[in-house]
Amino acid sequence: MKKVIINSVMNNKFFWLYFISSSFPNALSENDEITLCEFMFEHYDYDAVKKWVNDFVQYTENIIDDCDGYVDEPTTLCIVLNENNYQIAFHPGDTIYYLNGKKIGCTGPAYEIQSITWNIYCDLIDGVKDSRIALLLLPVLNLDNAHVKEVKNIIFFGLRKIDLNPNDFEQIASMMISGIISK
Repeated sequence: MKKVIINSVMNNKFFWLYFISSSFPNALSENDEITLCEFMFEHYDYDAVKKWVNDFVQYTENIIDDCDGYVDEPTTLCIVLNENNYQIAFHPGDTIYYLNGKKIGCTGPAYEIQSITWNIYCDLIDGVKDSRIALLLLPVLNLDNAHVKEVKNIIFFGLRKIDLNPNDFEQIASMMISGIISK
């Protein structure tokens, strides 16, 4: 695994554009008939982001055909949250989430997401000083209707620390929530 220290990506706009656009595959706006990924591509310059993302996930021209989009040593973000090891492994064709060494979700072909409850999510982010860290756990949250307002606030606090257009926060937050709400 190619470990990445959280501080090395926290202020990297390219990382956040990539993470937001790729980590919520079910996020959409039914009114606008657009996915979060499409929204991000339409509102932000992804031409500049593409090379950085390809380097970050170790994309090569034949990786999808040769290895189904997986690399032997994926770029892995490692975060300690209240004595729990949370990791996000970024492959060219998948993002896999781990908690204490156990796979808790992925966004690729074996799609499995929304695996942690609100209580577990809260325990993990309790005491976290940087609100962007809480965003990194959202893809694996199985959100119930009772906590939508709290999650929306968490998203807004996190987005304020990322160099995005504040006029987009409402749309991004609503779409992220649509991608993690219990169905």
